[in-house]
Amino acid sequence: MNQLHPLLQAYVDQVGQQVKAREIRQEIKEEISEHLYELWESIRSDEVDDESAARLAVAQMGASEEIAKGLNRVHKPRIPWGMLAFLGLMLPLALLVMYAVQLGYQAGDGLFVRQAYT
Repeated sequence: MNQLHPLLQAYVDQVGQQVKAREIRQEIKEEISEHLYELWESIRSDEVDDESAARLAVAQMGASEEIAKGLNRVHKPRIPWGMLAFLGLMLPLALLVMYAVQLGYQAGDGLFVRQAYT
């Protein structure tokens, strides 16, 4: 990727900070960087200096808050369903093992109930 003008890089960083889905944040920043760079290059080709071209490119992209809000609507953070399912299966298994230990050792009454609630 080409080196971005500092104004463009600041804009990309602002949008990136507001994106909630961490797993795709870097990809989004790269995509926005590419769009901004292409826009900046096309504006510069019209005999505009770098600073003005950067300001125009950022203005054409729109407010970073609005861009981030739209991206957050499309790219919602993923829920780790596999881990939740694993925990959901392990909890009853752990309770069953605790109950079996209580029965096997004839531990005091209520040991299973006390341990299950703590």
